[in-house]
Amino acid sequence: MNAFKIGLTIFSIVLFLVSCNKEDSDIVRKVTITVDSKTKEYSPWGSETICEGLNINEKGSKEWMVIGIDAIEGFKYEEGYEYSLLVEITVLANPPLDDTNHRYKMIELISKTKQ
Repeated sequence: MNAFKIGLTIFSIVLFLVSCNKEDSDIVRKVTITVDSKTKEYSPWGSETICEGLNINEKGSKEWMVIGIDAIEGFKYEEGYEYSLLVEITVLANPPLDDTNHRYKMIELISKTKQ
């Protein structure tokens, strides 16, 4: 009986530690996105103001979304050009209360095409 209790205790501790690590870890992935040649208006998370943003589409997705014009670290947008970028997207496990939980970082400029 003692061996069973010890095994159950060890299993419970391991399960607890594994579940805590998953919840407290940022998720990082590399994806190719398209940045549209025209900006779009949007209202940033937690704000009532209207701002200009980048219209982006993740490769393989049918949906477009708008992010801040300067949301992609290392990327300089020029209107009139469509871009294909390899980016690293980090989904923060513990984001600031007043900001989005996504961070974008350009890894590579794949193409820049005049529209």
